[in-house]
Amino acid sequence: MTALDYLPNDYLRAQCATWVKPTSTERVSDTLQRAYRDARADGERLLGSALWDAWFKAKTAEGDRPDGLRRNEGTVLERFWARVIPGMDDHLYWDSSRDWQGRPIFQMFFGRTPDVKAGLPEGLIGGRDHLHVLAQRFAWQLRHGRIDPRIDVWATCGEQHCLNAEHLASAWRPRNEKQRLPDARVLEHIRACAEQLGDTPRQGDYDAWRKPSMIGSSSIASRFGSWSQAVGKAGLTPRRINRSGQYVRRYGREEILDALRAFAAELGRVPTTGDWERAEREPYRTTVSNRFGGWEGALKEAGLT
Repeated sequence: MTALDYLPNDYLRAQCATWVKPTSTERVSDTLQRAYRDARADGERLLGSALWDAWFKAKTAEGDRPDGLRRNEGTVLERFWARVIPGMDDHLYWDSSRDWQGRPIFQMFFGRTPDVKAGLPEGLIGGRDHLHVLAQRFAWQLRHGRIDPRIDVWATCGEQHCLNAEHLASAWRPRNEKQRLPDARVLEHIRACAEQLGDTPRQGDYDAWRKPSMIGSSSIASRFGSWSQAVGKAGLTPRRINRSGQYVRRYGREEILDALRAFAAELGRVPTTGDWERAEREPYRTTVSNRFGGWEGALKEAGLT
């Protein structure tokens, strides 16, 4: 089978042909993996997903399931990358041992073979003949060189245990979550939650939606001063709590005026406060009056009187 044959239909084959460029010296799976990375580099998320699925199928057909490549021979680098699975959005996932906290851990045994350390940064291993190291830390040091043991390494991409060095950050061990994840990333998570819910999320909504790798709503509220302020900085309309302890959406002036115009169109005349309350429209009549200095003021600004 050719590389394009692993795509499920003619439409995807035609769309992905731009990146699928086989050569005589590489396997079909290598061609598809390269095509996937090129498509993602061009910003093609959906087509990249199709190419990733095709790569997985090709790898399996060649007898090398990506989740079954672990081996204990070869150099340290070969053994490390044999435990890494490429994923969507250039995430790299660990397929081997983890410590008691669930963090990927790489167990290295060197023996007395001198070439087993080939390709490792100078001073990374020293004179030891074995080493257990956090996989994220090892991936970072492969790219940037040896770092002080007191310096921490963590993922900033939303995937807690991602091993892509481009998705990792390092610094003196952070004392809190604010230092670990940039504000912009936290606000992106709030917006993504709102998009899926179709409304501004409450703290409970966000905690039910978020992945375990994302910080909780209480930490977000502490970081930004309150949950409402965090929601506002994310570009969403905050909610407020009424006297009954229930969350109520906070309406903007234009939203209220639009609601008045829509209600007037339904009635075919200018609505009264009694009409508004009997129809149980939102926001409450008192909210409309307080925002515009009275019901008549709201009707006037809406162009109804």
